[in-house]
Amino acid sequence: MPSVLIVGYGAVGSGIAAAFAAASWSVTSIDPYNSMADIQRPIEDLSQEELLKLLTPVSEIVYAAECANRDEYSEPGSTLSEDNKRQFAQFIARIVGSWSHTSYYPHVAYAGGSWTRLQPLNNIVGQDSPAKSSCDSNPYEVAKHEAASAASLLTQQGCSITFFDWISIVPNLAPNFTIAKMVASALETGTVEYSDGDFGRPLLHAQDAGRAVVMLAEERLRALTHQITSKVAFDTVVLPGVFTPFKTFAQIVSQEAYSPAASIALVTQKTPTPTFLSTRCEGSADRLSRAGFVPDEAMVERGLRETAKSKLDEMVKMRWQAALKVARTLPKAELHLHLDGSLLPSFLFERAAARGCRDLFPATTAELRAMIDGMKKEMRAKGGGGHKDMKVGSNWPVFDLMNKFLQSEGELEEGTRRLVMYVRERAVARNGRLKARTAHCLVFALAS
Repeated sequence: MPSVLIVGYGAVGSGIAAAFAAASWSVTSIDPYNSMADIQRPIEDLSQEELLKLLTPVSEIVYAAECANRDEYSEPGSTLSEDNKRQFAQFIARIVGSWSHTSYYPHVAYAGGSWTRLQPLNNIVGQDSPAKSSCDSNPYEVAKHEAASAASLLTQQGCSITFFDWISIVPNLAPNFTIAKMVASALETGTVEYSDGDFGRPLLHAQDAGRAVVMLAEERLRALTHQITSKVAFDTVVLPGVFTPFKTFAQIVSQEAYSPAASIALVTQKTPTPTFLSTRCEGSADRLSRAGFVPDEAMVERGLRETAKSKLDEMVKMRWQAALKVARTLPKAELHLHLDGSLLPSFLFERAAARGCRDLFPATTAELRAMIDGMKKEMRAKGGGGHKDMKVGSNWPVFDLMNKFLQSEGELEEGTRRLVMYVRERAVARNGRLKARTAHCLVFALAS
């Protein structure tokens, strides 16, 4: 079984690790900032003995330890570009000095670039696309130019480096990603705005991007098996992407954020859309297709849905926490609602049918209400069932009947969920979307 060492276990590194594991490689990950990594220490803190033990079985090293959020490169005083180059140079120096178990040169797949640093030809970025000039590049792209140049020089130390110009990946939980903005708009205004027409982004699922790295690594190992010379070299690979229209982004958000009480409207953007947002990325199509790689469009959609769901959960949780904070500061009153006196007829009918006692209730909601009123009148006539307060006592037989259908955790949870959704829907009808969402959060917060 071949082995791979993944340095950096963020969105990019974890996707690569998953791809290698799916291809039956033995995977070891190292990242001091991620509790999911196998080793949670900086590689420079490892002793020579520890590093040798780590590297001895390794057939491939993947370096994916750099910040991928382009906005952070534009912040005043940012030193990310210099930090990246220094840390990668130190990493190469350590592994070259420690690699003694093999007769061929150590190989590193370096996920240090970006497809956006390349100049489109006829609106397409491919293997032959030249790098943009510095004056046409933003700070993030300049940093990627510099990373490529620095990596090329590092091969002189005695290692082989494949420099990957990475594509935009999903799931992407960065706050500046399009999905995050659309989800926020869906929750706040009930609308999702998008650029109509031939505009979108080339995307890969993080694991599918990793699959391209796996296939090239396996191709290289086959060449070594057949005694094809592996020279110390520097080469580049541009990952391709599935061009995904912004309308697809908007449709996915509207589907994930939809509820019967709060459907989402799609609205086309009125302001002009930058032309670069129509650029495709074919990447190193010939080389990757020879290795057997074809981008998986279905995985891209899955990644977009994962992103939308995660952002929805994050934003609802934030609102819930804000509502809980408000609820804790409100004056408290002895005011409560009995669940067993507030069950919806639809819930009662379904649970009675499931328990084989549907005949306990009449056929319609109106008849059910009449039946319950009759039970109350009967108890009042009998003097409240032994209770001093006949008005209160008359409700106990109703509660006893309802409790027959709240005997499991699932029934308690479903009965509560339906009641809360009913309250929320009434709030939408009366007060509009935003107040309803706040009321929805407050109901849960007060119940806590």
